[in-house]
Amino acid sequence: MKKYLKIFIPLVFLSLLSFMGYKIVTKINHQKEVAANIKTIPAFKYQNLNGESFSNKNLKMDTPTLFIYFNSECEYCNEEAQMIKEHINAFNPFQLVFVSFEQPTKIASFAKKHNLLNYDNIFLYVTLKLLSLLPLMFSLCLV
Repeated sequence: MKKYLKIFIPLVFLSLLSFMGYKIVTKINHQKEVAANIKTIPAFKYQNLNGESFSNKNLKMDTPTLFIYFNSECEYCNEEAQMIKEHINAFNPFQLVFVSFEQPTKIASFAKKHNLLNYDNIFLYVTLKLLSLLPLMFSLCLV
């Protein structure tokens, strides 16, 4: 009986050690994959309030970007814009990209209401198709 325990206990220990090593390596690889996905944004194309084109190629490199999809009549969107305005200094290292499918006049009035037009790191864009938001929204949800 002692002979079996001498074999069984080290075997269980090695099995647990191997399993823990596998889980650690798997987690590290997953974190690397997520980090790589965060660095890439799928292609998109919007228009600024003046009708000029804007795409992922126009984003500032090496600057964290926060996409905010909003509707000027949405209560939560208005509250979020107000909170961003109140804590604007915390957002200085980021470029904030506000995107809506509404008319440019509504977007401009939303920006004026929340005083978002006076900052170099806040951008307002129009998408003409709601479907063009889906690939970007889906990729951001995966991260």
